[in-house]
Amino acid sequence: CATLIFSALIAARELGHWLRNRHKASSSAGDGTAEDGFAMTSMLGLLALLIAFSFSIGLQRYETRRELVISEANAIGTTWLRTNLLDEADRTRLQSLLREYVDTRVEFGNARTVEEELAAFRRTEALQERLWDAISDVVTPFRTTPLAAMLVTTTNESIDLAATRKATREARIPARILEILMLYALIAGVMIGY
Repeated sequence: CATLIFSALIAARELGHWLRNRHKASSSAGDGTAEDGFAMTSMLGLLALLIAFSFSIGLQRYETRRELVISEANAIGTTWLRTNLLDEADRTRLQSLLREYVDTRVEFGNARTVEEELAAFRRTEALQERLWDAISDVVTPFRTTPLAAMLVTTTNESIDLAATRKATREARIPARILEILMLYALIAGVMIGY
C-alpha cells in the first residue's frame, strides 16, 4: 500500500511537471513565480496540518489502547490475588480459568488480521461466560460478604475492559478522512511538479 501511495505521488508530480511544460509552450505570458511560491507554501502548509491531525488521532488511539491493556491486566491480576482467599478447590478452578482467559486476551492483543481478532474475541466471550458462572457458583455461599463483592467487582471490571478494548481497536481514522487526505496529497504533488 505504501509503495502504491508513493508511486501515485511521483506520478502526480510528473503530471504537474508535464502540465507546466505544456503551459509554457502554449503561453507567452510572464513568469508568475511569486504567485506560484505563495500557492505552493499555502498548499504544503495545509497538507502538513492535515497530516499532523491524522497522526495526532492515531497517537491518541495508540495511547488509549495501551492504557486499556494496563488497566485490564491490573483487573485480572487483582482477581487472581483475591482468588487466593478462597478454598483450595475453588481457587484452583478459578485460577485455571483465569490462566486460559489471559492466554486468550494475549492472543487477541497479538492478532494480525481482523479474522484472528474476531476469533480471539469470540473465545474471550465464551471464557467470560464460563468465568462469570464459576465466580457466581463460588461466591453463592458467602454472597453477602465483602469477599464476594471484591471478586465480583474485579471480574466484572475485567469483562468491561475487554469490551472497551475491542471497541477501541475498531475505532480507526475514518476512511473518508484518509481519502480526502490522499486526494489533497495528490493535488499537492501536481502543484509541486507545476
